[in-house]
Amino acid sequence: MKKLLTAVAFAALVATPALAKTHHMTTPASAGSYAFAAGPNAVIVNGEVIGADPDPSIRLQIERDYDSLANGGD
Repeated sequence: MKKLLTAVAFAALVATPALAKTHHMTTPASAGSYAFAAGPNAVIVNGEVIGADPDPSIRLQIERDYDSLANGGD
């Protein structure tokens, strides 16, 4: 009976880190996806969140303004 309990305890001890690592690797943030972290209203340029707004036309303007400033501006 002691051997059985020892074997079960050892199996649980060995399996716990493997299960935790598997769970951690399946999270969206560790997959390198910015969409989950930034939200649906974020404006992302070159993997960087530069702003956010619920209005699509404002998001487009934010992106245009950023591009204009990044390329020397007017």
